[in-house]
Amino acid sequence: MRSITTLLSIVLALAIPCSSQAKTDNTLRLVIPLFKPYTYNEGGNLKGIGVELVSQVMQSMGQHYTLTLAPNYGRALSDIQHNKADGFFLASQNAERDTSAVFSNPLTLNRWCWFFSNESSISSKHAGFKTGAKIGTFLHTNTHKWLVNKGYEKIKPVAKVTLLPKMLIRDRIQSIFLAEAVFEDSVKKSGLSINQFRQEVEIAKPFGIYISKEYLKHHTGFMSKLNNAITQLSNLQNLSATGLK
Repeated sequence: MRSITTLLSIVLALAIPCSSQAKTDNTLRLVIPLFKPYTYNEGGNLKGIGVELVSQVMQSMGQHYTLTLAPNYGRALSDIQHNKADGFFLASQNAERDTSAVFSNPLTLNRWCWFFSNESSISSKHAGFKTGAKIGTFLHTNTHKWLVNKGYEKIKPVAKVTLLPKMLIRDRIQSIFLAEAVFEDSVKKSGLSINQFRQEVEIAKPFGIYISKEYLKHHTGFMSKLNNAITQLSNLQNLSATGLK
């Protein structure tokens, strides 16, 4: 399954331009935040788990699209709000994003976790953790917004997520709150071992695509078509996982 998906991603990367060119009536302008391993740039090519999934969905819809990389989720949302893009992914849902765009059916699940150094005995369940612990997270992501909304007092957001594991090991922060896959990738890129850390799962959030309300005004039925394509992809993945395909 992985080899087929990888081959499909390569073909689509060659066939579909990844640029910020002005849209035509038949082109969906998608922006993706720099959020490894879901969406990122490598050697001038846009890659990642999210890019692979959305490529398959768009192909099944027969939908032409472009991809543009943004530095973070805040910029991606701003592009939607200023009509510089028609959608962004992979994203979890929140009220701020809902004002400008519509959230799709989930493409995958994103587990949000607390991470600690193995040498630390601290836990997110401990009394005083919410007010006293220095917590690192990725700037402008939903994990950052969640911490703010829940009243955590010593949040240390960073613009470069690979800084976080070393900050934790060096005791500059006491915990990291981050998407599981993103943390694992940042540990690998930092030259550290995942065995140096322990984790506590907080919540599993659906990951999907946001499509701007402005785009949907002019493309009746698009959201239904997109959600149907996502459901079909999920069904195929479930069949493959159970060995029925």
